[in-house]
Amino acid sequence: MNYKKLKKCRLCNSDKLKIFIDFHKMPLAGAFLSKVEIKKEFKYPMAMQFCNSCSNVQVDTVIPLNILFKKYFYFSSNIKTLIDHFGDLSQLVQNKFLTKKKSTVLEIGCNDGVFLNHLAKNKNIKCIGVDPAENVVKRIKNKKIFVYNKGFNYNLAKKIKSNADSVDLIISSFSFGHINDMNSVTKGINLLLDKNGIFIFEIYYLGTVIKGLQYDMMYHEHMTYYTIKALRKFLAKYDLRIFDIEKIKLRSGSLRFYCCRLKNELPNSKNVIKFINYENKNKFNQLSYLKNYKKRIDKTRKDILKQLHYLKNKGKKIYGYGASGRGTIIMNYCRIDGKFLDYVVDDAPEKKNMFTPGTHVKIISWDNLVKVGYPDYFVLFAWPFYAEIIKKRKEYLNNGGKFLIPLPKVKIIH
Repeated sequence: MNYKKLKKCRLCNSDKLKIFIDFHKMPLAGAFLSKVEIKKEFKYPMAMQFCNSCSNVQVDTVIPLNILFKKYFYFSSNIKTLIDHFGDLSQLVQNKFLTKKKSTVLEIGCNDGVFLNHLAKNKNIKCIGVDPAENVVKRIKNKKIFVYNKGFNYNLAKKIKSNADSVDLIISSFSFGHINDMNSVTKGINLLLDKNGIFIFEIYYLGTVIKGLQYDMMYHEHMTYYTIKALRKFLAKYDLRIFDIEKIKLRSGSLRFYCCRLKNELPNSKNVIKFINYENKNKFNQLSYLKNYKKRIDKTRKDILKQLHYLKNKGKKIYGYGASGRGTIIMNYCRIDGKFLDYVVDDAPEKKNMFTPGTHVKIISWDNLVKVGYPDYFVLFAWPFYAEIIKKRKEYLNNGGKFLIPLPKVKIIH
């Protein structure tokens, strides 16, 4: 299959790369399979590289976008937590940054329009969305949103520039980690952003992924894992400065970065220094801290397998909950397949009757449980959304059902 191995850091171009964990071969995390496709499934090598020059962390295998996002099953509008999050974010940017009579907003990785749909209600805001997943952007029906069904880069930025004036706000929620050629992308942002414009991006922060043992966030689609040290140096090359950093609840503790032009007089918030000091103190930007990561996640694997073996020996019925990219990684890394799980439950219509990547467990909807029976336990692969899920499945819990949380520490909720 078509892929390439990275020999240099995608941020600073250094060849001083060190692998600190090797997952060997993994399936594409979001490539859920029909029964026919199981036989044709291909697994790709996947290891995590640390750059000794700038402290960036990246997946060492690059898969072309037309393969990676050909069948993309992540629809933001299917998740209430995300709907609420983007509703709040749209209010924030309108109140703080989109105060001109006419404003233009560009979203990199617009998915199914969950964020831009909010902004499009404001007649004074021009909305532009960019996303390479064809089946996902097809869901955007709002004619006020102009969509480019491509991956964002400098060439596309030039095309957008020819059709629009400079952009007042560029935003990226988690797509900033899904891009291989970061120099082309950031060069494009530099071309489009107004001199007084704001660039906001939300991202899974390396410190959170490592400290919280969230190895389930590590997959081919998530190409880059940033440290603040690496980001500041990289963004400065393109006339961008981080002036504020905010911790957000989304995806178990991610960060939101606010950027402006280097010469913009916006002062740096206290949070910038606070997070820099936090990173330096915890040594997230040093290889010495990362070297013990594999031992720590191996322990979580042993813990969950021990629990699953115990429950199966007791005759308990176990299903998975949440056919997600995270679930794919946990299932494949821990080898949780049909020996342990009869089904994985997910209510996304696109996933029903499909099979999980690599482990090939059938996906059913919650409504199917009336026919096949309710399990004694669910392994909650969508564990970052457990508060929403526990609330939604309160009746199941009240009837004696239990959720097994796999990370960052194995525990049972009932």
